Amino acid sequence: MEEKRGVTVSTRSYERGLIKVVWIDNNEFIYSKMFDDEKPAEKFAKDKKDYLIFKLVRQNDMEDFTWKLLKYGRYDVYKFLFNQYKKGLLSGWLKGK
Repeated sequence: MEEKRGVTVSTRSYERGLIKVVWIDNNEFIYSKMFDDEKPAEKFAKDKKDYLIFKLVRQNDMEDFTWKLLKYGRYDVYKFLFNQYKKGLLSGWLKGK
């Protein structure tokens, strides 16, 4: 671990695992934790209010990552909002109108 601009960061691109749990705790930070399998990831995530679980599909030189969104947590909310965004129904809201 090292500190950059007052933030402690890992010196590795990712810690380990192929499954990532991502959650928002207080609307200010996004957190994530890596797992080797979906079951432990799902068990861990159940304590979180707003979470998504992703599976690593591809990585290239530890710089480019492709993740698949799995059907856990706020999956339905994410898909609904993303579809509304694609239809242009959230454009005013996203611009602060």
